[in-house]
Amino acid sequence: MKEKIVKPNQLALDLQKEINRKLKQIDKINREIAEKREELSKVCIHDEHSRVNKYIPGSYLDVCVYITEEVCDICGEVLIHTETKGGYG
Repeated sequence: MKEKIVKPNQLALDLQKEINRKLKQIDKINREIAEKREELSKVCIHDEHSRVNKYIPGSYLDVCVYITEEVCDICGEVLIHTETKGGYG
């Protein structure tokens, strides 16, 4: 019986080829997702939205910031963005 001769690093080379193939698939899918999101942003009428509140704390010299946004639940676009500064003074 004849044994197959294997290069010293053949397993690593095979894994690298598989990784590169998967990375190409990921890039293709990411491009498709970006195209669909762009199309979605063009056709969405933003009839379903919700309010998102965010808070950025201040420090000794900086005031805190309260952020309120109305965000479309379908496409994720920010419809209204308001900032209110709080703190001392």
